[in-house]
Amino acid sequence: MQFSSPLMEEYKQKQRKYFEQAIQNSQATQEQIDELAREAKSGWWERNKDRFPGLEDV
Repeated sequence: MQFSSPLMEEYKQKQRKYFEQAIQNSQATQEQIDELAREAKSGWWERNKDRFPGLEDV
C-alpha cells in the first residue's frame, strides 16, 4: 500500500532535483558508480539478512 500526499510529492521532487544536480556535476566513471552500488548493496544485506529467515546463506 502506498500513500501519497502533496507534501510527499514535494519532497520527492526536491530529492530528485538534488540528485540530478549531483549527477550532472559528478566526475565518477560508470565503473566507480557500479562498484559503489555493489558495496552499498552488500552492506545492506549484511545489516538486514536476519530479517529474512531462511535466506541467511544466500
